Amino acid sequence: MVIDTQDYGGGDVPLRIFARNNNNDTERIRVKQTGEVGIGSDNPQATLDLQSTDTEELLRLHTLPTKNGYLDIVSDANRRGVIRFQDTGGTTRWSIGNGDSDELTNTSFHISSGSSGGGAAKFVINSSGNVGIGTNS
Repeated sequence: MVIDTQDYGGGDVPLRIFARNNNNDTERIRVKQTGEVGIGSDNPQATLDLQSTDTEELLRLHTLPTKNGYLDIVSDANRRGVIRFQDTGGTTRWSIGNGDSDELTNTSFHISSGSSGGGAAKFVINSSGNVGIGTNS
């Protein structure tokens, strides 16, 4: 393992962590001065940016055998919490999550084409359990 913080003339000095194999160093983790962390990425574009070229399974979360497993998306009560499915060009194709006060009620669940609910919602479940297909209500 090699840790590098050398300034290469750009002024933006990232923290870089390399794995060494037969005297060949391969960058594995980069932390930019802005706080973005890249694992497998030398230019992270989010708080945590995971990239892989050698596996289809990018993230695995484990719990103890006797415990439940949860993945929490926490957002303000009037904002949406959404998982977006994008192509490599950055176009969001589908999204799932809860609505917000701007489009759907913040207690609704939706599956939408595009990046959010509202007019793009294809499937909505409201807090009463009513289901809307092809409508946002």
